[in-house]
Amino acid sequence: MNIGKKFARLSGRLKPVINLKTKKIYESTLAAEKNDHVPISAIKISCSTGKKLDDNTRYAYVDLDDNPILTEGHMQDHYIGKNAKKVKELVSGTIYKNANEAAKKYNLSSIAPYAEGRLLIAKNQFIFCYLDESNNEIITEQHKIALEKIKDKNKNKYVVWQDHLFYETAKENNKLFLFKNLKELKDNLSIKNASHIKSVCDGKRSNVEGYRIAYFDCETDKPILTKTHMITAKKVVRKIVCLNDQKTYNNCSEAAYEYFVNAHQIGQCAKGILKSVRIKNKTTGKVERYRFAYLDKSNNPILTTKHNEPLTQKKGVSTIILINPTPELIKEGKDRFSSLAEFCRLTGVPLKRAIQYRKDKNVNLLGYEFIELEN
Repeated sequence: MNIGKKFARLSGRLKPVINLKTKKIYESTLAAEKNDHVPISAIKISCSTGKKLDDNTRYAYVDLDDNPILTEGHMQDHYIGKNAKKVKELVSGTIYKNANEAAKKYNLSSIAPYAEGRLLIAKNQFIFCYLDESNNEIITEQHKIALEKIKDKNKNKYVVWQDHLFYETAKENNKLFLFKNLKELKDNLSIKNASHIKSVCDGKRSNVEGYRIAYFDCETDKPILTKTHMITAKKVVRKIVCLNDQKTYNNCSEAAYEYFVNAHQIGQCAKGILKSVRIKNKTTGKVERYRFAYLDKSNNPILTTKHNEPLTQKKGVSTIILINPTPELIKEGKDRFSSLAEFCRLTGVPLKRAIQYRKDKNVNLLGYEFIELEN
């Protein structure tokens, strides 16, 4: 060390500092600022108080032998600025000595936006705030909103019981299930038709997959029951048979998987709402009309009026008979049709034109003429 620098140190005009994290010595706080890109004010505070910066860097002045001049604060775990404040996680009540410690614990890049109230809830479940010097919570209006949201999130919103029991009976026998949200309900009970849950809660359906479900009012600690919840649940026959090949299935979904069609269509057909379901034959590759029916307890098909109607003829539709058909058409059986739609499908005549022909016989039907016989 030259005499000039030594004299400057002795006079106090030159105060070299050391970065205690990197062990690098700088001739002045200004030199440390330029090299470490740290505000000179923070460096001076760290040297005089011993407090850390956000990245745990700490500075100290050095003596003539370049040894750190440490204060009592250098032995303590204190920070400069906002990071000097303690942080509290309000849901669990856990207190952390600074924002860095809290951020590391919850794997967050920064706690500040949450602790200051600029962001509400971290990872959908944690709320943070700063503590003042007396360890009192520094709560903003945003913190209050976040706490209300968490409070509501942790409330039970659904109550479930088995469909063969009434609510009071299930309650007396401790057979009620409470859930905070729809996902928790679905996952725990393995309910596939989640779209039906709202209908059951609203009283439009009696049950779903063996369960009765109602909304739960946490304020009164009671379920919100409808008239449907108070009556005996209707049992749905689930076993089903394909009337074409006589194969039986445990439910519509299982049958739908086998025939590559929508389960709802099979259910509608089994109920007698649809006459049939169009299915591609695996052997011939042709699209055929299949019929389904529910089975009773004796495994006999439960047939409706719709099941007894012919597939090729709709009720109330006229029979179409060609006028002057050629011998070839008669031989191929194409001179008589069970419906106007069948006539158009097999002859290529547009349906709209065939309907016009009913009113005006001068309409050209590609050379065809027909008469209708009412059924």
